[in-house]
Amino acid sequence: MAALSYFRLHGYDDVVLFDEKEKLEKSLPSDIQFYGGEKSFEKIIDCDLIVRSPGIPLRKITAIIEKSERSDIQITSTTQYFMEHCPCPII
Repeated sequence: MAALSYFRLHGYDDVVLFDEKEKLEKSLPSDIQFYGGEKSFEKIIDCDLIVRSPGIPLRKITAIIEKSERSDIQITSTTQYFMEHCPCPII
């Protein structure tokens, strides 16, 4: 949810949220697409950038992408994204 807030605040309008749970405990803004459930991750092949939660095994994501034969999907995490975009030195 924090990543969702960050990306929306920074001008990303087309944000899609995926979760293995069927429903989220928190409500989402009405303009956010949500896919929930065990098979919901199959739809990530329609995305250009995937911000993976630490609880989701990277192998699960890469296996889906490999099946799709897409090579232009970027995978990152919130920590990696922060490190790459932080405007100041990180100690």
